[in-house]
Amino acid sequence: KNNSGELYLKTKQLLATVLLLLRSQSREVVKSVLGFVKVAAMRLPAETLTEQLPVGAGAAAFSRL
Repeated sequence: KNNSGELYLKTKQLLATVLLLLRSQSREVVKSVLGFVKVAAMRLPAETLTEQLPVGAGAAAFSRL
């Protein structure tokens, strides 16, 4: 069993789901999502994050990290 591959897939799924919450009307929810994204941006590989960004935004946004 490949635990790192499974963890990678779960992380991608979690990130995609959390990003959907940015459309919430609740300020508290959006604030929590932004906090999660901040931590994710510091801890996850750039490739994982750029896969979740709109086309054209990926490489430019994370090349400066």
